[in-house]
Parts: sequence; structure tokens; C-alpha cells
Amino acid sequence: MEATVLSWRWQYGDCRARHYEVLDATREQGAPRLVARLPRPRGARCPYEVIELERADTYAWNVTGFPSLEAYEKRGVPAWRDSPLPSRYVLSCLMTKVR
Repeated sequence: MEATVLSWRWQYGDCRARHYEVLDATREQGAPRLVARLPRPRGARCPYEVIELERADTYAWNVTGFPSLEAYEKRGVPAWRDSPLPSRYVLSCLMTKVR
């Protein structure tokens, strides 16, 4: 798997330039999709181990952050997805690509 650098910021956190491992890179209905795994340690401002990016339009991306690989793998399981446990919190937001 290829490693490269990803950087993203949002209102509640900041994941500065970090190398990542590509878990999946596909095109869904012509739009690119990337699932990346960030190395540890991450810290309070960047608590996500797995980031899923799906292009919404030319400059916008739907970004979902998962606290662990297990959370990403079980994202469709209702008992996991709807759990109030902090270790299962998922961030999902629309972000704008600046570079």
C-alpha cells in the first residue's frame, strides 16, 4: 500500500500533515472516494484513526472520521453506530478543499 500525506482542519480539531495508509480508493458513481488510516499517536485535536473522504462536488468533500479501524469496519451495524460510547463517536461533515 502507498503512503502519502493528508492534512485537514475543522472547527473542533486539526489533523496536520500526516502520513497515512490507503485502505480503499475507489470511484462511486464517478466520484472519487478514499479511506485512509492515520498512524498513532493522534491526540485530542486529531482523534481519528480512519478518515473516509468522498467527493461531493468540485471543491467539497464529505469527510467522516472514525476513532478506530473497528469503528470503520462496523459503521453499518446499528448497535455499534447508535451507541453512546465515546469510543464509537464518528465525525461526519462537509469540508472544502483549499489546495
